[in-house]
Amino acid sequence: MKTIALFGGTGFVGHRVKEKLLTAGFNICMLVRDKEDAWVLAEPGRVKTVQGNIENADAVAATLNGCDACIVTTGARSNSLADMQAIVQGTQLIIDTMQRQKIKRLVKLSGVSVRVGDEPFGLMRRLLDIGLKIAMPNPSKSKYLEQAMIEASGLDWIVVRPPVVSPEPLDKPFAAHAHQYLGLKVSLDDLSDFIIAQLDSDQWLHQCPTVGYG
Repeated sequence: MKTIALFGGTGFVGHRVKEKLLTAGFNICMLVRDKEDAWVLAEPGRVKTVQGNIENADAVAATLNGCDACIVTTGARSNSLADMQAIVQGTQLIIDTMQRQKIKRLVKLSGVSVRVGDEPFGLMRRLLDIGLKIAMPNPSKSKYLEQAMIEASGLDWIVVRPPVVSPEPLDKPFAAHAHQYLGLKVSLDDLSDFIIAQLDSDQWLHQCPTVGYG
């Protein structure tokens, strides 16, 4: 039975990923900010919680210690420069700690508006990218900085790029693609299932699949 380090497990996507990891038979070690979160989320024997934040080296190391892989669903919670810097520094700290602890598999949540390399970028995604850079410049910048760090990490990484995440199920055939825009929304359940599937699959290794419905 594998143990997964989960960062961002109290958030919208991360909480569902946590639930599905448990259903799939994984153990979890989660980093949580607040004691209240730790109390609610702790499940003896299945979920271990470490209190702290991703800027704290000891907390990150304790979360990753003994884990087989890592899922990161964290993101900037505001448009402030300080919040963006915290996320970027935290992602680098997670990468550095994984390297030291010889944990190879990293699955990171990003967004469909993030362009990777010189991939084709259609009109809709260009508009999304421009809109986010105008409305939320710091979170948008943080995703590009994180992408660069992950690509240079030497880890076995996969970056998942969803569009808007819907809490409601969407009765459509789920799809993933190397770069294609696959619609405006993806369901929370479908996205979470795809993230977890990357723990044991090399299909998208060192790639940044977009997800949605084909």
